[in-house]
Amino acid sequence: MTKPIYSIIITTCPTKAAAKKIANKLVAAKVSACVQISSPIESFYYWDNQIQNDQEYRLQIKTKTSLFEKVKDIIQSNHPYDIPQIILVPILEGNKAYLDWVNSVVS
Repeated sequence: MTKPIYSIIITTCPTKAAAKKIANKLVAAKVSACVQISSPIESFYYWDNQIQNDQEYRLQIKTKTSLFEKVKDIIQSNHPYDIPQIILVPILEGNKAYLDWVNSVVS
């Protein structure tokens, strides 16, 4: 199976300001055509030997799969978490015109 050309990378941030900072850096660096920031979501996770419950903002980052490392580096260097979630989800199919637009915007 060949590697998908396009992907969505997902991360979360503790504040909307942190999410906007990362989104702006990704789009300005032309490694993402679009970043969507969700309304607050509620996350439950295990950290420091206990269950945590926090509000977070989810970022959906549209990009080329080949730019994953660049996106990851920008997220890690600007993220307030010690270990941020950075997950790549391949886009197997999509609106060709939209994917062409993604291709035209990212470097």
